[in-house]
Amino acid sequence: QRSAARALYWLYFDQYPTLWQDVVKAAETVALKDAALAAIALINAIITASWSPLPSEPDPDFNQGPYALPTEQQLATKCHASQDLPPTGLLAILSPPALETILPYLLRPAQIFSNLVGGGKGDVESAAYRVAAAKYDVLLSLKSRLQEYVQETGHLKEVVDVVNKRLAMGTMGGNSEIGGRVGTLDL
Repeated sequence: QRSAARALYWLYFDQYPTLWQDVVKAAETVALKDAALAAIALINAIITASWSPLPSEPDPDFNQGPYALPTEQQLATKCHASQDLPPTGLLAILSPPALETILPYLLRPAQIFSNLVGGGKGDVESAAYRVAAAKYDVLLSLKSRLQEYVQETGHLKEVVDVVNKRLAMGTMGGNSEIGGRVGTLDL
């Protein structure tokens, strides 16, 4: 199943190369809270996916009928990959084009809606906070997986540092308006 899930991801991505741009658009649409939370859950699912590589040689027991799993080389060929496909969900997220879309989204501060009538409080603010909290949880998952990867390989320490800086900013990423705004007026 792990191999099939990985193959399904890469085959889907090959057919829909704008997958991550579409996911980020949905995640940023706080007005559609359920869609935003589902998009964020998808990002988390890929980051935490426990995939297995496909076999290098065809397995006669599983290569019967229309649902046969390809070999690793066949998958790379079907996906028009010029090099090996990343073996884990974490590395899939940290490889282009997902890297150019997902990591900047996760590192951006959360959206706030203080410019709305009534100061942006109520349901919209609640939705914005829930989306920000879900995004923050994904950053925690990313940090955890990155730390495991760094321990195994010694690579990507800089990415861990960047993620730690964003996590230190808190859920809202420095945009929190707890206590309100203070304005002065010179008369």
